[in-house]
Amino acid sequence: MANHGARRGATWTFFSVAAAVLCLSSCADRKVPKPEDGWSALSCNTSADLHAVWGEDDSHVYAVGSSGTILELGIDSCHPVNSGTSVRLNAIAGHKQVYAAGERGTILQRVKGSWQEVKGGPASQVEWTALRIMTDGSLVLAGDRLFAMWSPGTQPLMGQQAYSFRAVWITAQGHAFFPGDFGGGYCTILEGDLKSSQNLMYQSREHMHSRCVSGIWGAGGYEMLAVGRHRKHGAVKQPATKALALRFPAKATYDDIHWRDISPLVDVILRAVHGRSIDRAIAVGDLGTVLQYNGTSWQEEESGTTTNLNGVWVGVAAAFAVGDGGTVLVRSSSL
Repeated sequence: MANHGARRGATWTFFSVAAAVLCLSSCADRKVPKPEDGWSALSCNTSADLHAVWGEDDSHVYAVGSSGTILELGIDSCHPVNSGTSVRLNAIAGHKQVYAAGERGTILQRVKGSWQEVKGGPASQVEWTALRIMTDGSLVLAGDRLFAMWSPGTQPLMGQQAYSFRAVWITAQGHAFFPGDFGGGYCTILEGDLKSSQNLMYQSREHMHSRCVSGIWGAGGYEMLAVGRHRKHGAVKQPATKALALRFPAKATYDDIHWRDISPLVDVILRAVHGRSIDRAIAVGDLGTVLQYNGTSWQEEESGTTTNLNGVWVGVAAAFAVGDGGTVLVRSSSL
């Protein structure tokens, strides 16, 4: 299986042709000056690679990673907690209840301040790479060639495809979006209606080809941002990977949605995106890349690290980013 640390990426912006040409020579190395309330590192007493982060609120934020690592985060605090497992944890999400998921079909639930393994999950051998919780408490999981909708104690709905899934997003209307990677630079986003499907054999709306999404997030309705990488086929002189960012248009209905490319001019993989609204979002990626989206363009922020960043969560008064080697960054003012 591909290294989990190599699974994320992408971003975009709207420019006229002339402005884009000008920016190629002047914008590539431009960064927003680090403000006094910008990104700073938290000391967490771990060197584990961290793969995802999610928060109930600014004071109750959780990060998960390799070797069963779970961290409880606050604006000025970071504490490792006992997960009861040594497997790699790749995803975390919540709605009333908080769950984490990872290797060997592992699903954990936070119960009264401690983490417990949930028995009888949908699959025992799959490595879950993405997780969302529906408003009715059902878990929607995605992994290598498999995705599932499941509530503990019930029979799961399962879907199998020839893709390794990297992320999942569910709209308030119950539509699910599963970005997937077929290999060889061919990617897709499968989608369908969780509320009406008797199985999870979803279809793609449009061919993504070499546009590979590894992070997806929605602001409400069908307004969504997706980030990842542009894969180059047979590229020699050009970078093999360029950042990708896509956006569903505002006020779209499900039937007329098409992804628009708003990628920034950076040569890194973007791995995750989260925000407060469609025009207040943050994407993170390789080499410590942090990009802020204002609804029309991306601006790069100084993160203070060159470590790959794999996850981001934006709260009301703070934002958190996590990455390889136990890296945890906090931004004391959100967006």
